[in-house]
Amino acid sequence: MRIEKIILDNFRCFEHKEIHFHPQFNVIIGENGLGKTAVTDAIAYLLKPFSSIAKAVALEINEADIRRVRFGRTEEVSSENTKLSIFLNNVWENSLSWIIEQNISMQYNSKEELIQGKYREIFYDIEGNPYIKKLPCIAYYPANRTTPITSKIPEGELAPNGSRFIGYDKALENQDINIKLITARIKTLDYEIFNLSKDAESEPSLQTELHAVSSELHAITQAMINCIPNCKKVSFSSQWNELMILFENGERKPFSILSQGFRNMISIVGDIAYRCARLNPNLNENILTKTEGIVIIDEIDLHVHPNWQRNIVGNLKKTFPKIQFIVTTHSPFIVQSLKKEELINLQENGAELETDLYNLGLEDTSEIMNVEGMPKSIHFREMVATAEEYYNLIASGGNGKTQEEIIRLGNKLNALEESYSDDAAFVALLKAERKTKGL
Repeated sequence: MRIEKIILDNFRCFEHKEIHFHPQFNVIIGENGLGKTAVTDAIAYLLKPFSSIAKAVALEINEADIRRVRFGRTEEVSSENTKLSIFLNNVWENSLSWIIEQNISMQYNSKEELIQGKYREIFYDIEGNPYIKKLPCIAYYPANRTTPITSKIPEGELAPNGSRFIGYDKALENQDINIKLITARIKTLDYEIFNLSKDAESEPSLQTELHAVSSELHAITQAMINCIPNCKKVSFSSQWNELMILFENGERKPFSILSQGFRNMISIVGDIAYRCARLNPNLNENILTKTEGIVIIDEIDLHVHPNWQRNIVGNLKKTFPKIQFIVTTHSPFIVQSLKKEELINLQENGAELETDLYNLGLEDTSEIMNVEGMPKSIHFREMVATAEEYYNLIASGGNGKTQEEIIRLGNKLNALEESYSDDAAFVALLKAERKTKGL
């Protein structure tokens, strides 16, 4: 399942905005106030039918969502209707679209009944035959999400099996990620594997169930390992009653003493994997690679060091290859890791890119993000200074110089070339100019 495009009319800061999305990864950039969160919130509103499969759907646009229009010194609510439109494809070989519309008096002029009819018809046979279709993973992690402080659970607490639809619980109201529920599920799966392993020796028919339980545990923990730097293993510690992280250097740390950046990313990735596993347990070892869906993360770089930011996009794409991600960021390091078609620039002067962003330097990336007065790197400035000195020396040439001075000049040029021996193109350019002067 993929979002092809959304259209926002009279919504918050947008009078009219149509946004098309890449099928796998989308990074939205723009200065504060340009509507990055407005876009992610709008998508969350529009996806509520999918996250509320087993419940009544309440699609609500708040009064604060209606665009304000300035008249002289005053600002008033626009008299035009607020309308959100979404166009989805690959929904079990169906294309779906619907509209939420609301006017200034907060009276719905929406297509809610039509929406319910469309998706309920598709989901109708799931309750009677729970493995007949793959369910899409839907989740939204807003910028005001709270990073869990601890994963510690009460002794004896478990998270038993239930309806597949539990994977949609609070999927779009995910301000507080329930890492304790994920911890309890990992603990439950550990216990089930222990018990099934013993019983399966005398009862081979339990091997199928053992395989399913083992696959779910592996999916949740492996997703965390894939996305956490230098992480070797994630498990439940009965001693600490919380998640234990084993790093490549042999260090073992409980979740509660990790940095906020680690806890934030473990919680998000663990939550996505947990939802995938609960929604599609029948996929077994393919839970991560075959579960489709849409995941929205506002400010994906929150609490994350730049060295880690460079790898976030690649790690998520590798771990969840069938999920469409829509994220926002202020980080040039994340932008620098993208293909050109993965960037959505809300700046009015956002020009069409001619090359993938991973081919650009940080200075060029910052310019795309409209960061004014961004100084060039020390390395770049040194290269410019070296080139200026080099060309000045060549310009002075050997005219009027003694043989000893010419030798000193040649040695100086050699030293300048050697200082940038790792940049073949730059050195070749210098040597070509030097050759024309016979130096």
